[in-house]
Amino acid sequence: MKAPVRVDGSGLKTKEKGIEFIVKGDDLEPAISAASIVSKNLRNISGDKEQRKSWKKH
Repeated sequence: MKAPVRVDGSGLKTKEKGIEFIVKGDDLEPAISAASIVSKNLRNISGDKEQRKSWKKH
Protein backbone atom coordinates (compact mmCIF):
# COMPACT_ATOMS: atom_id res chain seq x y z
CA MET A 1 0.00 0.00 0.00
CA LYS A 2 1.37 3.40 -0.97
CA ALA A 3 0.60 6.38 1.20
CA PRO A 4 -0.04 9.75 -0.44
CA VAL A 5 2.74 12.30 -0.22
CA ARG A 6 1.48 15.67 0.96
CA VAL A 7 3.71 18.69 0.41
CA ASP A 8 3.35 22.20 1.80
CA GLY A 9 3.28 24.73 -1.02
CA SER A 10 1.95 25.38 -4.47
CA GLY A 11 2.21 22.63 -7.03
CA LEU A 12 5.22 21.88 -9.19
CA LYS A 13 5.25 20.16 -12.54
CA THR A 14 6.25 16.59 -11.81
CA LYS A 15 5.79 13.23 -13.44
CA GLU A 16 5.46 11.54 -10.06
CA LYS A 17 2.04 10.22 -9.13
CA GLY A 18 0.48 10.46 -5.68
CA ILE A 19 1.90 13.85 -4.68
CA GLU A 20 -0.59 16.32 -3.26
CA PHE A 21 0.54 19.94 -2.98
CA ILE A 22 -1.34 21.91 -0.32
CA VAL A 23 -1.01 25.69 -0.15
CA LYS A 24 -0.67 26.64 3.54
CA GLY A 25 -0.40 22.91 4.24
CA ASP A 26 1.17 23.47 7.65
CA ASP A 27 -2.05 25.26 8.67
CA LEU A 28 -4.37 22.66 7.13
CA GLU A 29 -2.71 19.26 7.51
CA PRO A 30 -1.58 18.04 10.97
CA ALA A 31 1.17 15.80 9.56
CA ILE A 32 2.70 18.67 7.57
CA SER A 33 2.47 20.93 10.62
CA ALA A 34 4.24 18.35 12.79
CA ALA A 35 6.97 17.82 10.18
CA SER A 36 7.46 21.58 9.95
CA ILE A 37 7.85 21.92 13.72
CA VAL A 38 10.33 19.03 13.88
CA SER A 39 12.42 20.35 10.98
CA LYS A 40 12.55 23.88 12.41
CA ASN A 41 13.67 22.57 15.79
CA LEU A 42 16.31 20.33 14.25
CA ARG A 43 17.59 23.24 12.17
CA ASN A 44 17.75 25.45 15.27
CA ILE A 45 19.81 22.93 17.26
CA SER A 46 22.12 22.11 14.34
CA GLY A 47 25.33 23.97 13.70
CA ASP A 48 24.11 25.16 10.31
CA LYS A 49 22.88 28.71 10.86
CA GLU A 50 23.40 30.05 7.33
CA GLN A 51 20.38 31.50 5.57
CA ARG A 52 19.13 29.37 2.69
CA LYS A 53 18.90 30.94 -0.77
CA SER A 54 15.31 29.71 -1.00
CA TRP A 55 14.20 31.62 2.13
CA LYS A 56 12.28 34.83 1.54
CA LYS A 57 13.77 37.94 3.08
CA HIS A 58 11.40 39.86 5.33
